[in-house]
Order: sequence, then C-alpha cells, then structure tokens
Amino acid sequence: MKGYRSSKFVKNVSEEGVDLRLPTRPPLKYIIAFPFYIQKCQLANLAEGVPHADVEWIGHLLSQLSSRQIADAFRAGGFRSDEVEGFAQEVRERIKELNRL
Repeated sequence: MKGYRSSKFVKNVSEEGVDLRLPTRPPLKYIIAFPFYIQKCQLANLAEGVPHADVEWIGHLLSQLSSRQIADAFRAGGFRSDEVEGFAQEVRERIKELNRL
C-alpha cells in the first residue's frame, strides 16, 4: 500500500499528451523466461503520449464508478479486507487526478 500510494501516476503532461506511469516491467528474475520478459518490457511505453481527449474520456468514464464498485474490484482480485479500502481510496484519487488535467 505504501509503495502504491507514493508512486506517481501521471509522469508528464505536455501539449502533445499525457504520459502515465504504467509499471509493466517484470522483476529481473523473470529474465529466464526471456520472451515473456521482453513482451512485458515492450508494454512499458504503452501509456505515454495519451491524447488529452482520451485522458478526459477515460477520466469521465472512471468517475462514474461507485466507491463500492472500485472496492469490489480489489476484493475480486484477492486483496485482504484491510487493504481494500486503502487501494480503493488511492484509485479514486487517481481518477480525480485524471479529471483535473
């Protein structure tokens, strides 16, 4: 939780678009599965240069989720009950951040 809360979600905002932080690089120990490692590393830039209109669109859609729906997603993901609200709150903050851009 502490690491998730302290991580940046929006890396950069420019006239061209928005760079989001999408941590997709697997730990180095997975290099033994080299094709998998390379595939995941290639996704690292997936959320860079997202057009402002797309950021606005996804922010609008995500803001329609209820707090319960967000929390349910973490429960469905197997998070412990004491973690669910913390992660859900951080997701709500990140949705607000998108909508402020």
